[in-house]
Formats: sequence, C-alpha cells, structure tokens
Amino acid sequence: MLIRDSKSPIKFKRNKPCNVSWGEWIDPYTAQTFYKASDIDIDHIVPLSHAHEMGGKHWTKEQRRSFANDFENLLAVEDNANRSKGAQPPDKWMPRNKHFHCEYLN
Repeated sequence: MLIRDSKSPIKFKRNKPCNVSWGEWIDPYTAQTFYKASDIDIDHIVPLSHAHEMGGKHWTKEQRRSFANDFENLLAVEDNANRSKGAQPPDKWMPRNKHFHCEYLN
C-alpha cells in the first residue's frame, strides 16, 4: 500500500531493503501530506472485526485472508486518524476530510 499510494518515488530503509521509509502520501482522511512512512498506517475501510460480526465469522480461512488483503478495502492513512477510527465501520465514523466522504462510503 505504501508503494501503491505514494505520489513520489519511495525510499527504503538502508538496513532493511523491503521496508519503506520515505515517500509522499496524501491522507484521504485528513487531506494532509506525509513523507515519513512511520507516520502512516494501513487502514481497512471496513474493519476486520466489523466484517467478522456481519458474517465473516462463517467465512473460510481463504475468504478471510482475501478480505484482509483486498486492495479495494485498504488505504494508506495518517496513523492518528486511523487510531481515532479504531474498529468503527463507515456508518459509525467519517473522515475529517469532507471531500472524501462520498468516496469513503462507496
């Protein structure tokens, strides 16, 4: 997600070549730009716990894994915005950035 969502070329940590350290991410929840990967969380738009409560508990292991890794349900967002959301589903929490509300609900 960090590689997919960065608006500029990403840089990897020198001693950990698979770990992204720098890029340019525009958080759709806050409309702010971030450059340090450590300021970013990967958020499940529909939280895993909510999916579980809404019937996901009956899914196979493969279905749960597929949902957890679905790029359509994952966003690179500012860590504090993600933590303020917690496990709330879209009908209980909305991003601060009002320009993203319609896309968030779709």
